[in-house]
Amino acid sequence: MADRILNVIQVGVGGRGRPHLCAQVALPERFRVTGLVDVAPAAFQEARAITGLTGSACFPSLAAALAGVPCDAVSVITPGHLHTPYLEEALAAGKHVIVEKPFTCDLAEAERVVAAAERAGLRVVVTQNDKRFHPYPWIRAAIAERRYGELGTISLVHYSARGRPFENGDPPMHLWHQGSHQIDTLLALVGRPPRRVWGVNAIPAISAWPAAPFLSSIIEFDGPVIVTYMATSDARAYEFHLRVECRDAAITLHGPAPNSADSVLRVTPHQPGEVYPRCEEMPFGRPERVGGWAEVERGLWTDFWEHVVNGVPNESSGRNNLATMRVLDAIVRSSRQGAAVTL
Repeated sequence: MADRILNVIQVGVGGRGRPHLCAQVALPERFRVTGLVDVAPAAFQEARAITGLTGSACFPSLAAALAGVPCDAVSVITPGHLHTPYLEEALAAGKHVIVEKPFTCDLAEAERVVAAAERAGLRVVVTQNDKRFHPYPWIRAAIAERRYGELGTISLVHYSARGRPFENGDPPMHLWHQGSHQIDTLLALVGRPPRRVWGVNAIPAISAWPAAPFLSSIIEFDGPVIVTYMATSDARAYEFHLRVECRDAAITLHGPAPNSADSVLRVTPHQPGEVYPRCEEMPFGRPERVGGWAEVERGLWTDFWEHVVNGVPNESSGRNNLATMRVLDAIVRSSRQGAAVTL
């Protein structure tokens, strides 16, 4: 089985679809792109240049592609609110699936997809890539190993000056886009099940977006560990700040964006009463912090192949990603109800 090549049909070949095609092409010993599906004919030109496919491999629907080319797996890289029909169509045809985040925009739909896949013995993986970028793996290891003692709190504040609303997607807009990545990363950092969630999705008075670009939430874990997450995609300027409070030190990451080369990662030992405490700046260089997108995407696809072919567990499997979906759903419900939601 180690030399098995998976034939893949990709649905959605423009935008985020392009790096996924590049990742498959970069792994010819594992993947062969056999079909391209998109509702925008113009998107096929670049996709064909990447894959080397001819016009006969381009289709207006997944049904036509499944009937026209060999396929072991379907890659769904469409806007989130369109995921579920494609996921269910692929599973009904007996195909494994890899899908862009968010898994779906509805918890019940995600649970239905996972149940259908498990009944059929098929694999579903969600491409949650945020937690793979430096320095998150280092921070995850520091927390898991209790390098600085027991974890107490995490706060993440992210201002993204995107400049325009998301073209597609269900409201609240920030939650299903950047928020789905960052909630997934926060769960990975804590490494234990969440228990209770408070959340607010809102359109601030200064925003002209048609759906909520602002999110504020509190997530409570056993311990207790308390996580706060506040973010917006409609900021006036970029800024990112992550602070992890452990018993013996604080880990901080600050800069214009989470994986910016200009961001600084520091560890500050517990120094009571010190207004200007001594700290250690961690040596993460430019090559590790930027330009790593292609490497991360190849890692996602390699892990998908291992999950399908060799049965290797995948932390972003559909089953595992339900934990992220439950927190996203709880934030939506808490915002609507004005009360905490117990998980």
